[in-house]
Amino acid sequence: MTIKGVDVLTRSPGAIDITAGELYPVVLQVVRKIVEGVNTTLTELPPDVAGDIYERGIILTGGGAQFGGLEDFFRDQTKLPVRIAPEPKYAIVRGLEQMFDEPLRLRRLIRSEPYPVLDIEG
Repeated sequence: MTIKGVDVLTRSPGAIDITAGELYPVVLQVVRKIVEGVNTTLTELPPDVAGDIYERGIILTGGGAQFGGLEDFFRDQTKLPVRIAPEPKYAIVRGLEQMFDEPLRLRRLIRSEPYPVLDIEG
């Protein structure tokens, strides 16, 4: 595929061709870090939450969830059921839409959250 952008050295617009083989090692490093974070988080969760995740599995969201083989890689590395959300690029937007459509649920979440959802002081 062709990647368009600005050359860092010359500051001029440009484009380069990149193959999946060139991109794979870079993406693999990032994905391994994410899996490491998931595994660490799973060991720190309260038992009831961890039980839900072990039973229901992981749902991948976001544009990156569409990378071929990601679902299998996560499944192999975490030993958990893994699936990709329908239209993963829009999952967060749909979740936010549901929260704003149900303001009482949003209020309960904000009240019960031990950490602020939004850091308005920072």
